[in-house]
Amino acid sequence: MVYNISIYLSHTHTHTHTQVFSHADFSSPLFSESYREVHSIFRQTLQGTSLQQLNKTMLGNLQVVLERGLPYEHDWLEEGLQSFTNRIMFEAGFLTLFGKDAGFVHADGMSDTRIWMQKAVQDFLVFDRAFPVLAAGVPIGLCAQAWQARDALAEELLHDKLHRRKCISDLIQRRMDAFDHMHLDETGKARTHVFALLSAISCRKQLFAISSCCLTDSHLKHAHKPHLAQRIFRSAAHVQSARTHTERHISDGARTPC
Repeated sequence: MVYNISIYLSHTHTHTHTQVFSHADFSSPLFSESYREVHSIFRQTLQGTSLQQLNKTMLGNLQVVLERGLPYEHDWLEEGLQSFTNRIMFEAGFLTLFGKDAGFVHADGMSDTRIWMQKAVQDFLVFDRAFPVLAAGVPIGLCAQAWQARDALAEELLHDKLHRRKCISDLIQRRMDAFDHMHLDETGKARTHVFALLSAISCRKQLFAISSCCLTDSHLKHAHKPHLAQRIFRSAAHVQSARTHTERHISDGARTPC
C-alpha cells in the first residue's frame, strides 16, 4: 500500500536528497536522461493494476506481521500507538517493497531475520528523526548516529543481497534493473533504495497511525481475528480521502536533531 510516492519525490529537491542520502547527483547531465526513466517507474507501478497488486501484497504482509506480534492465548499486551505503528508498518512495508529473505518463513523468536528487522526499525527511526534537520542543510557528518543508521539500512539494500530475496515489488525490481545500467557504484544504488524506503514508510506510517485511532476498543480486543488488517485498511481508506497531502514528510514537535 503506497501513497503518492511519486508525488513526494517530485516535490523533493534533487540537491536535498543527494546531500542527505549521499547518492549520485541525478541532475547531472551524466544521469539526467537515464533518471527520467527511473522516475517514470513510479508512475507506471503505482497506479492501476500494478498498484492493486501492491496493495494486495501489503495487506497480506500486514496480516502476517500483526499475527506474529500477538501475545499467546488470551493475554493482553499494551503498547503505545507510535511504537505499534513504527513496528508494524516498517516491517510490513519493507517486506512489500523489498521482498522476503530465505529465513522469513521461520522467522519466529530471536532468529537472525527477526533480530535484523528489529535493528532495522531502530535504524530507520534514528534516520527518520534526523531527516528534517538534514534536509534543512545540516551535513550528515555532524549527525553521526543518523549517518550510521542510514548506511546500516543501505547495507541490507545492496543489489547482491536484494537479488537473493523473493517477492520483490515490481517498483523496486525495475529500479534495480535501471540502476544496474547506469554508472553507479553499489553503495550509491543501495542509498537510492533507502530514499525510497524512507518516503514510502513515512507516508504509510502517518496514515496507519491515524487509521488505527479510528478503530474501536472492540476491534482491538479481537486483534487475534483475521479481519483486523482489513478493518485497518478500510479505516485507512477513509482517512486517505480526507488527507490530500500524505506524500509530505511530517515531523512531530518531539523530534530531536540527531
